[in-house]
Amino acid sequence: MRKTLVAILMVACALAVAAAAALWRKAEAVAQENKGLNERIAELEESLEVVRDESRQASRATPEAEAQKRELLRLRNDVTQLRANEQNLIRIEAENQQLAAENRRLQKQAFTRAKQPAEEFPMMRYGAVQGVNTPKPAEPGAADPLAFYRKNPELMRRYFPHLVATNAPVQR
Repeated sequence: MRKTLVAILMVACALAVAAAAALWRKAEAVAQENKGLNERIAELEESLEVVRDESRQASRATPEAEAQKRELLRLRNDVTQLRANEQNLIRIEAENQQLAAENRRLQKQAFTRAKQPAEEFPMMRYGAVQGVNTPKPAEPGAADPLAFYRKNPELMRRYFPHLVATNAPVQR
């Protein structure tokens, strides 16, 4: 029994040594991996510093870069303004087409009316209907607003030709 116990203990020790060796190898592998990761972290930190330095230098823009930036902003504003103007142009062209159509319709209507006989459509001549005289003063003493012009036939013909054309009496 003792030999069995010794044999079991020896096997147990051998297993313990083998497990310890396996753990030691695993620890070595983890240490190597850790060392590689630390080196990679150091490289990335160096790269980060380089990028930070470059961004600091880029943020300190040169006057040329500032001028280019202002020019780009001005051009962007111009493009925006041109787009707005284009929209206004489209709206105005549509309105122009509507007005042109309305104008053609009214011209056609006026042309049609001009073809009608005079009996159907009384024509106006210089603001007064043809054949109608202006009313005379009711009484001889009442004020006549055209008295001055009636006394001056030249002014009457110039300013009131429709009254002269209807043979209204001109006083001298």
